[in-house]
Amino acid sequence: MNFALIVDKCKVESYIVRDKKAYKLSNPELPYQFHHSVGNECFIGFWGYPFVFGGHFINWSEWNTLPDLNLDLIFVAIESDFQRYTIAELRRTYPNATIVAVIKETWNWNQQCMQRLQVYNQCDHVFSCVSERHFQTYLPELSQCTTPVSYMPQPVNINYLQDHFYNEIRDEVIFSYLPVWNASRIGRTEEFTKYISDKYNIPYIRTHTNNNTNQWHDFLNLWTPCTFHFNLDPMPMFPGQQAMQCAALGVIHIGGENDSHKMLWPETATNDFDRLEYCFSTYLNDYNKRLAVIQSAFDKLNDIYSYNSIKSKTLTTLNLL
Repeated sequence: MNFALIVDKCKVESYIVRDKKAYKLSNPELPYQFHHSVGNECFIGFWGYPFVFGGHFINWSEWNTLPDLNLDLIFVAIESDFQRYTIAELRRTYPNATIVAVIKETWNWNQQCMQRLQVYNQCDHVFSCVSERHFQTYLPELSQCTTPVSYMPQPVNINYLQDHFYNEIRDEVIFSYLPVWNASRIGRTEEFTKYISDKYNIPYIRTHTNNNTNQWHDFLNLWTPCTFHFNLDPMPMFPGQQAMQCAALGVIHIGGENDSHKMLWPETATNDFDRLEYCFSTYLNDYNKRLAVIQSAFDKLNDIYSYNSIKSKTLTTLNLL
């Protein structure tokens, strides 16, 4: 199957995935990485779809004429320029392709929803990166879509994360997540971290790597030696990469209301301090329960977010098997 993920405008350069590695589409022998990747083998979240299918990513704004590819399946996000980039142009260029609109960004949904719906209604299907239980509350306009809408998780390269960042031996340390690029997502993480650290005499780390050249590589190395990851992000409309990575790497995720928190860590998918402290204390003092919750999250991660799961769900949903 010839696959492409296409975005109208973004900072990411067009790339091709070959042998599970990304290369510049303009120079297919040159490895490509960017700020949301770990080297050229592990792209985070939305950017991982081409790795699932061994396909292409096309930044449409780089091309006066779309590249000559015999595509069977297109995931497309038009969220910046609704006049210049059209589904009609995609159909003219790739007449044999099934075209699926994907939701790349959710933070600006309210400002763009009606323009996006016009795009969605010209596609064959719509994939949302947040699950159905949030459609009515946070993406209510999707109910007006005449094209079928389904939940499609963002993929996680579980094998790569485990091979490169899994720690068998850990220190009893809390990592306190600090999303400095979006203050609304910080919530009460710092407050809860300090409370637990003082009461239970457990040290914590609270820093970020956003200014580092290899920010994701450095960030993963920073928190994976810890045993707990505190993240009280109060925003349900975000997929929640931290909870996914914790599940892949055996670090217990505490707090927050992102979509993946409830999928993978349902016992701690809340920002209620009393509930979180109860769970934390239980895991701290009962090693068997600690192992059980880690194993449960890992199993769910494979079932929902693995490359194989994403590919299978895509082909089944679109009747392409």
